[in-house]
Amino acid sequence: METIRDRFLLKKILGVRLRNCLLVFLAVPLVLWGLLNLVFSTAWGTGFLERRIEGRLGFSCEIESVRWSPWAGVRVLDLRILASGDSPEGRDILEVGEIVVDLSWWSLINGKKRLERLEVNDLSGAISLEQLGQIFSRYQKSRAAIAATQDGGGSALSKNETKAPGPSDSNENPERLEKAKGTPEGSPEEDGDRVIETESEPVDDFEGVVVMKNARFRIYSERLPSLTVQLSDVNCEVPVWGKERSGELSVGMIELGGGYREGSLTLPLRWSDSYLRLDDFKKKLFGLDVEITAAFRLVEGLPVGLQVNFPDQEIDLTPIYVEKVSPIEIGHIRSINALQGYLLNPGSFRGTSFTSFSDLVFYDPRDGGDTRFDRGSASFKVTSAGLVADDVRAIGEDDAILLNGFATAGGEAAATVRIVSSPERAESHEMRIRKVSAALTFNFEPLITPDRRFRDLRIEARSGTLAIDLGMDEQWVPFFPVVRSVLGKSTPQTPLLP
Repeated sequence: METIRDRFLLKKILGVRLRNCLLVFLAVPLVLWGLLNLVFSTAWGTGFLERRIEGRLGFSCEIESVRWSPWAGVRVLDLRILASGDSPEGRDILEVGEIVVDLSWWSLINGKKRLERLEVNDLSGAISLEQLGQIFSRYQKSRAAIAATQDGGGSALSKNETKAPGPSDSNENPERLEKAKGTPEGSPEEDGDRVIETESEPVDDFEGVVVMKNARFRIYSERLPSLTVQLSDVNCEVPVWGKERSGELSVGMIELGGGYREGSLTLPLRWSDSYLRLDDFKKKLFGLDVEITAAFRLVEGLPVGLQVNFPDQEIDLTPIYVEKVSPIEIGHIRSINALQGYLLNPGSFRGTSFTSFSDLVFYDPRDGGDTRFDRGSASFKVTSAGLVADDVRAIGEDDAILLNGFATAGGEAAATVRIVSSPERAESHEMRIRKVSAALTFNFEPLITPDRRFRDLRIEARSGTLAIDLGMDEQWVPFFPVVRSVLGKSTPQTPLLP
């Protein structure tokens, strides 16, 4: 009898313990859910996330609230990245109405940290080229400091930087970009005119999707207001992970410079072999035939490769200058452009650009005259230091322009421009500059040949602005106000710079 009673008591005790364990197992997620939502509903919780974002970007951040549930993921409401106090537009850099991140519990258990769905709704972004330069410069300084600490003050690059791609000079081979050497592991690689993967992985059974709805982006220049690109009504549904699937990115309107528009652009995307790809996409944009190939991979560093080519073609700029006569005419143009690197390491990007053109005409907005160039070319490189203009030239019967220079993300810039003209054209250029302001001079000097004169100009970033040595005795004056004055768009004062 005692044995039966003991067994009964043992079963009862085990049943109570099993019930309690089950209750705890069910209660822990609920308690965790409640605690997390309680923490992130406070100023301290949202402030913690805001400080993490501010540390990465260097700009102030505000978040209205954060919510989490085991079945619906994380919801971030009203995220704002604030512009600095001296921003000329006084707008937020980024506003997002809602971000939903639905992580996969199964992938977390397997240590993959993958999401089933990332959804971004009502995004509005407006950032200047100068602010982007600040972010890149700050990020590069941070990486350099970390590398110096790890190497005991040495100058060794990070793992990603040591294998950063380096496309060949398109000027040496304008018809075909040479295969890039030293392409980063797992990143896109150039092969002729296509971007291909360097390796493939087994297809992952797990599948996810990234969704964006009603987004707007604007990139502009604080120093040159007419330089602006705006994308409106941007929507996408992009597959990630898993088997081969299709997605798309659509843009309702593309606007350049505040008045040149192109609408209804849809990019067909494909997820295949762990790559998100855009293959041989061809379309006419702003009157130009464009060919685009791109590849992006979800691995460490987020490597990306992009090629944008403009095949040899005649140019019709009428679709761009809808409401006014085009000040430029171009007979033919051809351009090959490639860029690749790691999104999480802006300093790793390498790229080349080669463009050739013929029959280029600039019409003078003041007197209706023109400046003609029979042919020309432009060769640029993107390096870890910044943008390098290797060789830019335009050759005509009466005028020729030669240029080389560089610009860095940190705001440094310098260029040398040589203008070679016939004596008659040189005199015309000098008179035009003198009419703009008595503080300006544009005196030409004779070349060895008597039928040509030349003037060398220097352009530099000085005193926080771009300057050119067009002042009397080659003193420095602000570049953009002078250019606008010469083009007849304004007649501002031209103060001298130190």
